[in-house]
Order: sequence, then structure tokens, then C-alpha cells
Amino acid sequence: MTPAPLDFSPVRYPDLRPLPNGRRMLLRNDIEYRARLIWRTRRGLITDGASIPSFFAWLVGGPFEGRHRRAALFHDDYYARCARSRNLWRAMVSKRRAVVDHMLFEIAAADGTHPLRCLVIWVGVRIGGWWAWRRHARIRKVNI
Repeated sequence: MTPAPLDFSPVRYPDLRPLPNGRRMLLRNDIEYRARLIWRTRRGLITDGASIPSFFAWLVGGPFEGRHRRAALFHDDYYARCARSRNLWRAMVSKRRAVVDHMLFEIAAADGTHPLRCLVIWVGVRIGGWWAWRRHARIRKVNI
């Protein structure tokens, strides 16, 4: 008799509930991804999924579609947690932001997203993610 295979799945499946506005979802359980680092996202996260401009949606998919959707949860959470500076230049070259953007690529790839699609998503957040980073820094400053 052979032993049952072990589950080495790096990401637990998120339990998402739509919010009344129809564009955001609430994460109802904790999820984590283990690789070189351990990335954790706590329940209670309100997310808009993958923030994809409409002119790229045909290529990447909608905000809650595709195998990269779990990576988008971690990315949203860590952008909100790590954003510090509202300065445009600092937001564009932030090392923290670069690490979080790489984490998005890594988790999307681990979840089975096609490598070319991972690259398109990563390039998109590297080019346009500074805007969300600055917005989160502004919100963080008001709430602290």
C-alpha cells in the first residue's frame, strides 16, 4: 500500500465574498504563500482584485479571473501595508515596491499562470503601480 501524496501547495485557496458595491470583495480567511519568504494576508482584506486597465483586460482577464487572482490579493495587501512615501520619485524607485511586485510575479507563476502573462502583469505593475503605491501612502498617513 502506498502512502497518500502530500500536499505541498504553496497557497491556500482564498474565501472571497462580494461586497454590495459589486466591484470589491472581502477575504474571509487567512492565506499564506511559502517560498524564500513567508507572505501572509489576513482575513478582512477588502480588495478590488487585479487592478487591470480596461484596455489590457482582453489580454490578462478581469479583476477576479485567472490563475493570478490569488497573487493579486497578496499584492493589494502588501501595497497597503508597505507604502510609505507619497513622493513620486520615491514611489517609482522604492525597493519595497519592487519586492512586492516580484512577489506578485512569483505567486502568479507558482499558481500556474503562463510565464508570458506573468511577465505582462509584472511589467504593468512596475510601470503603473507607483500610482497605487502613492495612494496607499496617502491613506496610511491619514489613518496613522
